[in-house]
Amino acid sequence: MPPRFRLRTLLTALLALILLGSAAAPVAAARQHDPRPPAFPTPTAAAGGEAVGEAAPTAATPAASPAARGDEAFALGELRAIAVAGQPMAISPDGRWLAGPGPDRDFCLWEVATLEPRCASDRRPLPVQLETITWAPDSSAVAFSLDAARLLVDSDIYVMATDGTLSNLTDDGDDDKVSLDRDAPDVPVDMYPAWSPDGSQLVFSRTSWSGETKHTSIYAIDRAGGTPEERFVVSPQEPFVIYSPLHWLADGSVIFSVLHADPDNPQNGVWRLGVSGGVERIIAGDSTAEVPAPFVNEVSPDGALATVSSLSRIAQLPVDGEPVSFIVDLATGETVPVQATEAWPLVSLTGPGAFLPGGQAIVSVEVEGNAPSLLLSGLDGSVLGRADLPETAIGPASSRGLSIADDGTVFLSTLATTEANERGGVLVTLDEGA
Repeated sequence: MPPRFRLRTLLTALLALILLGSAAAPVAAARQHDPRPPAFPTPTAAAGGEAVGEAAPTAATPAASPAARGDEAFALGELRAIAVAGQPMAISPDGRWLAGPGPDRDFCLWEVATLEPRCASDRRPLPVQLETITWAPDSSAVAFSLDAARLLVDSDIYVMATDGTLSNLTDDGDDDKVSLDRDAPDVPVDMYPAWSPDGSQLVFSRTSWSGETKHTSIYAIDRAGGTPEERFVVSPQEPFVIYSPLHWLADGSVIFSVLHADPDNPQNGVWRLGVSGGVERIIAGDSTAEVPAPFVNEVSPDGALATVSSLSRIAQLPVDGEPVSFIVDLATGETVPVQATEAWPLVSLTGPGAFLPGGQAIVSVEVEGNAPSLLLSGLDGSVLGRADLPETAIGPASSRGLSIADDGTVFLSTLATTEANERGGVLVTLDEGA
């Protein structure tokens, strides 16, 4: 195998393992506990809401032809590589803070200007699931949950304010000490927090782990805490069927992704939970779907579009030229593939894209050999341009490794380490013409 392909293959395998960590584990757990087969073709409402049907039929919209190599379309402004003791993951909307696990597995913030850490006041280790780290819209706090599905441990919803105060909003008294084996006590396992548009509440996925009965629901809770309210029963038979972050839109609806142990389960796909409690499936996600096993990474600022990737295709090595990442119209279910500048095996996207603050384009990361680049894509999936990154930015640390502040600053969290075994990332200011 040529040397430039070895790193490319390793990176793809690494990303697949990261992504499958939160999906394959619940599937394995479900099979281990032998859940009953689903008794219904679509999710059921919890509190009297009626399940509604499909979104408009999904129809692929052809992407425009990419620019030749896309080299001419945009340039990077200031680029700053950083390294800290810990793993910063997400930049705050105001661009002031980075958030992620600290050097001792405690949760920390780093001020972008100085890289000075501000860690949780009690400094206790937490097995944080990186994909769950999400900032409040006003940048005053960050929420996260634990890596419960992969490690089979309990998890709660945590919120850390920028002053370092860490709160457990769904504390059930067991914290992360409970192992989810067949002898585990009854325990609610809470994951994937998402902020309401005004930052006053959070919605999250709860697996109720109880003897032979394990089910998945969507709950909401006030930012200040209190009793969570069940919004929707997603599955009364399986745990952890929500396997990627939720998104609470300005119209009050919630976008979520479902993956059952059975890849052909008709519930698999991307769904919208309405304010009244009804649901509709936006795109199917069974093994024959256009986007098999889809997960939502980002939603556009206006709530109209989402970047979605196929978990099953990411896990394939190689993917035989099939598209991995897509832009999905959340109203119609139309999908367009996001193109790389060249086809596999020369170049591959390493994760779904993030929308620019104005929503006019998305930014992704692609790797050619050992050369990473930022890729700018239009909303039709076409390549608008690319810009080289330093080779230390060889891969995102998770499927949410790329985040963008409101001022357009891109933060790519990477696995690159220094001699001091520090990790960090790359801060990039996009050219104003992007």
